Amino acid sequence: MTSVRLQPATVLLTAGTLVAAVLSIVAEPAPSGSSSQEIARLQIEGTGRLRAAYGLRSRLGMLSDTPIALGPELSGINHLTRLAKLRKTPDNLRRLAIARFIMGDANWRQPLLELRALPDFSPSQADRELAAWNVAFGRADVAPEDCRSASRLLQSLKLGWYEHVALAALYDKCGRSREAWQQREAAYCTTDYLMAMAALTLVAGLAGCGVLAVLVAYWISQRRANLPIVRLAPLPIVAGQVLMYAAAAYFGFLTLLRLLVPLMAQALQSAAGDEQASIVYRSILNLLVVALSVAIPSAVLRGLGRRVGLTSSDLGIARPKLLRDVGGGVTGYVATLPLLALSLVVSTALFDPSASRMNPAALDFARAQTFAARAVLFALGAVAAPFVEEFVFRGLLLRALQPRLGFGMACVTTAALFAILHPQLPTGFLSIFTLGVAFALLYGLTGSLWPAVLAHGINNSIVFLYLALYLGG
Repeated sequence: MTSVRLQPATVLLTAGTLVAAVLSIVAEPAPSGSSSQEIARLQIEGTGRLRAAYGLRSRLGMLSDTPIALGPELSGINHLTRLAKLRKTPDNLRRLAIARFIMGDANWRQPLLELRALPDFSPSQADRELAAWNVAFGRADVAPEDCRSASRLLQSLKLGWYEHVALAALYDKCGRSREAWQQREAAYCTTDYLMAMAALTLVAGLAGCGVLAVLVAYWISQRRANLPIVRLAPLPIVAGQVLMYAAAAYFGFLTLLRLLVPLMAQALQSAAGDEQASIVYRSILNLLVVALSVAIPSAVLRGLGRRVGLTSSDLGIARPKLLRDVGGGVTGYVATLPLLALSLVVSTALFDPSASRMNPAALDFARAQTFAARAVLFALGAVAAPFVEEFVFRGLLLRALQPRLGFGMACVTTAALFAILHPQLPTGFLSIFTLGVAFALLYGLTGSLWPAVLAHGINNSIVFLYLALYLGG
């Protein structure tokens, strides 16, 4: 009798999940030569490699006109050259010109000459900007007024890390050595932070090996003593059935929202006009989608959950405890780092990373140039998404499947669905699956959903922080 009652929910859940998975995969265009995915990848990788070479040049005392190109520098130049060909925008042409200047290429002006051909540029506007670049990078002596004028123009372009490089060269020419030093320090700063963060991640990963060894020893000891490993006792079948309906409602409603959101986003983009405003509006819209997607399952839980005695603590949503939740989340994520690194190595060996898509939030973060846009995207990716995804995949779905499949199989099943519903396929599947298993184990070991939410938020925050440091500013 119970099986028969469960069947409609199971069918609805499966259908909703598959449709949502398909929609998540086709929502963004596949990576192609001119796709936004390829453009973002070239910008991120090109800037990162160029910055690494710029830092190395400065530490070796090599001048900007040294006719020696370092390996990362050449790779960065190639990426930025391809980027400028795929998307010939003023900023991409400016970045390429600065990159060529860094490499000591006498033809650094060539990309800037193409500004004349852009539809939004008048010949006089292009000439005025080229004159400012000649003041910064040319060999002629510079009058103080020309220096001030060029400085104002270069700062108005908002080129992030590239702006610091250009201003350092300009102030050197103008004899403003202190300001030149400050701009160089600003250019080095995020690179140094990036290196420090990479070193910290490495140390955390090594510590994670030790934590992982302790957890394995704990698992072995519990098995030998025939003691339970997880603290989550299976719910009654009828309670699992209610959670299954709530999860089915989430995936069904999410599918509907994903059909409507592209139309709304397109209308907002047309109304905004400006790309940066469009990113903010689209991010706010996605925040609303995240909030609305849990409205229906929450209503199901309020209506049916009370009848079967379900409480929020049954879903792992209890009063937070500092030591258990914060300590468990941080320690659990550290223990996951070695496995996450291994999954990345295996995935990179099996698949071409450039053939996989970026997460839309990360893609928008790479495009964003304002603090407001990045703040909204950070709130979406590092705060809202971790809570909602842990509530659905671990709080609802894992607990719904546990009475039927057992904790281990429910853990693996929900982690697989969690990975499939992310767009970074195929390269990202194994890494996201690893994270899904880790979050489920955190929930199982602590009996609270908060450590999993925190670990999830830490992971997403690190991704955004790496992007911010990689692109500079």
